[in-house]
Amino acid sequence: ENIEELYQKTNLRRVTIVPRKMNALQKSALLYQLNRLGNILGTQKKIAQIYARELKDLPLILPRENNSSFSYFPIITDYRYQLSKYLSKKGIETQWTFFPLHMQEKYSKYRKTTLMNTSKYWKKELSLPIGPKMSILEAKFVAEEIKQFFLNRTMNQDEK
Repeated sequence: ENIEELYQKTNLRRVTIVPRKMNALQKSALLYQLNRLGNILGTQKKIAQIYARELKDLPLILPRENNSSFSYFPIITDYRYQLSKYLSKKGIETQWTFFPLHMQEKYSKYRKTTLMNTSKYWKKELSLPIGPKMSILEAKFVAEEIKQFFLNRTMNQDEK
């Protein structure tokens, strides 16, 4: 299946944002989340550190360590589709998060633009689960399953 068609089937949603006033419940939920922001960001940073440490020796490109909030943890792999499918079977949800702007409908006038790096990497990007409700144990499970995926690939190639 064409990767662009598959992406459009699974990831593109039209979003309309309508400004409105917040009610009391929404305000209290927002204040609660803002008070917990330090904990949320700390948890996501710990998960990112686990991924970086556990996956560093695999044939992946990992995000650079920086002061990111890690709302995403994108990796680059030549096996995006296979890894995504494998992890899905293990109950691990991944996302194909990035879609080049020049290929989106709103920017269609730029489709003929050649962006070599963008074209090369967007088909290889896979975002791993990361979020405030995710536990350290779950992050370690995700990392172990990714290592198992690459171990299985290596073993299958050795048998050939």
